[in-house]
Amino acid sequence: MGDSRIRIWMAQNLLSLTSSTIADTTSTSDNDKQLLPNNKNKKWKEVLNKLFSSDTTIREVCNEAEGLVKLLEQGNVSLWDCTVHPPKDITDWPLTLYHQVKGLQSRTLHEAGWFPSGTLRVSLTSEGTPMATSAVLQNDEAQYNKRTRFHDVESDKSSTANIPSIQLNGTDNASTMILPSQLLESVTHRFEGEENNQQSSADNALQALRERRRNQQERTAREHVRFQKLESQIQRLEQQQQQQQQASQSTKNNKTVANQVQRMLIKSRATGAKTLKQMDRVL
Repeated sequence: MGDSRIRIWMAQNLLSLTSSTIADTTSTSDNDKQLLPNNKNKKWKEVLNKLFSSDTTIREVCNEAEGLVKLLEQGNVSLWDCTVHPPKDITDWPLTLYHQVKGLQSRTLHEAGWFPSGTLRVSLTSEGTPMATSAVLQNDEAQYNKRTRFHDVESDKSSTANIPSIQLNGTDNASTMILPSQLLESVTHRFEGEENNQQSSADNALQALRERRRNQQERTAREHVRFQKLESQIQRLEQQQQQQQQASQSTKNNKTVANQVQRMLIKSRATGAKTLKQMDRVL
């Protein structure tokens, strides 16, 4: 069906409660340092950013972030689905409702509405609904942000003086000012490059279909030859059985004629009174 990118963000005050693996995988990147100088106001850290198949279950995704399930089992931590607005509390999904990796007590990412992407946040229950910082929101909606900076903004002021512009969240640099048309253009072309992959997948599927049909035709031809051989063997056995029946019938008839001839010969050679009863005669 396709892949889904799942991102899990965890509150900074929970990192000390998780395993060392999560602590190691949540080191501050250079981009984070640029977005939030001195790393003082950063409230969230990304503990998982990975592509999953859309038929992957929720429990499998939670198991990928080591220590997440144990953290939720403590009772004072909540898991929020920030793919929708407002965020939805789904703490009971990986614990009770959909705690299995397969079967009736499981749910896929597609069924959960996390296709083609989904964002989850982990925070203390006492903090309520999580609110992301502007920098994190900008990263969450990266596909809608322009990926290249604009140059020569000053030279284009005369042509764009009456056109409203949009500034990226959390930034004050004039070089990041973009026009609405340019923003929409980035949205329109965000899936470019995937057409070749889709065409390649379609070609592979067509080739696989042809291979299956060819194998099916070969299997049908082999079965037809086999049925013909069996039919010929059955006909040969039936002919042999008919010949045996005819031979046994001929032998039986010949034996009856021989008995009658023997009886006539015996009568012709008999001696004595012809008026003697049959029961009193002897050979």
